[in-house]
Amino acid sequence: MKRLFLIVVLIGSGILTSDAQLTSKYWYVGDAKIACQIGDMVTSCLKVRTSPDSAWRDFPWEIEGFLWEPGTETLIELEETPLTTPTTEGQTIKYKLVRVVEVKNTVLKNKALLGASKWKLVNIEQDRKMLPMVKRANAWITFNLDSNTVSGFGGCNSFGGNAEVKEGEIGFGQMLSTLKACPGDSIERRLLETLVGQSQFYIRNNILFITCQNNSTLHFRPEKRIDSLVNSLNKPQIYRGNTYNLLRNGQYGITLDDVPESANKNYLFNAVKLTTVEKKTIKLKLVNTIPDNEVQEVHILLKPHKTKDVKHAIVVFKDGTKRSIFVRNVL
Repeated sequence: MKRLFLIVVLIGSGILTSDAQLTSKYWYVGDAKIACQIGDMVTSCLKVRTSPDSAWRDFPWEIEGFLWEPGTETLIELEETPLTTPTTEGQTIKYKLVRVVEVKNTVLKNKALLGASKWKLVNIEQDRKMLPMVKRANAWITFNLDSNTVSGFGGCNSFGGNAEVKEGEIGFGQMLSTLKACPGDSIERRLLETLVGQSQFYIRNNILFITCQNNSTLHFRPEKRIDSLVNSLNKPQIYRGNTYNLLRNGQYGITLDDVPESANKNYLFNAVKLTTVEKKTIKLKLVNTIPDNEVQEVHILLKPHKTKDVKHAIVVFKDGTKRSIFVRNVL
């Protein structure tokens, strides 16, 4: 009898819990905290939601085992355990991390994103205030990462200049602009005044922020959502043009899109042995598996190219003529 009584006391006190009391859930935890109130105390709270489409709500309690990091949106599995006695702050449920399912960095400083879209100006922030009428200017900029240049439209005139982009940084050179005289061009003047010298940039919540040397911050929105741009950049690159690659069956797949006689056709070639003389200049001698094809052979040469995966090559045609080309190794 005493033994039975002891078990009942333990269960009633909340020290012993059963599996039925534990509830496992999935939450998204936001990338920034917000001000919230617990009783009479104002503090900072996590933002949480139960699905990507639901609204954020403030969450003032601790999630045991979870380490929050600013700038990252995290999908977690957590466990809820009812408390038999509420805390002095009014907490009635204990929260414990089970596992981190996914972490998404929402503050991006990837320079490739700058060159992947046209950016529309939506705000100019100065002294923590937004300038009015910015959107009506329809101003925009684009970055060309290959040529280290920027070009754009300020609302009245087109402009362009040098811009060296690094991860999280932009170095603006002198901007040149067309010289139309337009009424109400204050937004354009403010924009061009900010695109000077060293600036920092980051992308968050589908907005590009450029903090400029004069302490102004430009807000730009991309033509496509950031998620779409990131997915596009992360896709495996598919090279066309002149390419060759070694297949699992030992043959070589070749495309010669830059050779008019064989454009947009895929070929299979077999590698053949080289003579002593050929070994001095040729790395691979590839013979077409279709004997009557216009392209009979492709010789990959030993001669180095300044680009690592590009090779000098010679195409041998059916009539015996030859043509020098560049071909990319896409192994």
